Amino acid sequence: TIVNVVDFGTNFQTSNLRKILKRFDIIKSLTIDNCTDIDNKLLADIVARAQGANAIDFQNLFSRDLRTLIILNGFGQQLQSLKLSGTSFLQKETRTFLASCMTNVLRVVHLNGFRTIDGEDIKGIFANAPNLEEASFEDCTQVNVVRFEARSLRRLSFARCVCLTGIHVSNLSSLENLDISNCRSLEAVNFNELITK
Repeated sequence: TIVNVVDFGTNFQTSNLRKILKRFDIIKSLTIDNCTDIDNKLLADIVARAQGANAIDFQNLFSRDLRTLIILNGFGQQLQSLKLSGTSFLQKETRTFLASCMTNVLRVVHLNGFRTIDGEDIKGIFANAPNLEEASFEDCTQVNVVRFEARSLRRLSFARCVCLTGIHVSNLSSLENLDISNCRSLEAVNFNELITK
């Protein structure tokens, strides 16, 4: 079952979301847009209902360590797509745990708006999820230099990573799309140098 809640806002009662989720025994894909009104208890309920999901997409989510840990602890090894966007501030221990939760099965990861994620965190994500085909780290304002290997990667975005000065990625033979728009600190280099160092 695919569950999409397009505008979970103040007009959408949390009890209605619980009723919707109870209707489905197995949720394979869950998308919730406008997560600003979801408290930690409801987030834990949502994650518990969607433990078998292979695709999770929470948009406009404000997250600190606890909320991120609730999400990461709730999903198993079958997760193929993890998309979290909004504004997130995570301590180093949580970011290390985040990278360790990535698996060989994971094909898509979007961690947009993760304000404290850095190049070492991204390197850990790619090391633990070597089969990623799509990765997005938009609006990650602490990312400075990234170094990783990505043999299966087709789409990569660092859009609006305003502190990004260098991308050093090896084995990008599958890359089809690279978005580095509004990376105003990126040093002007030859494109071939950018992706081969």
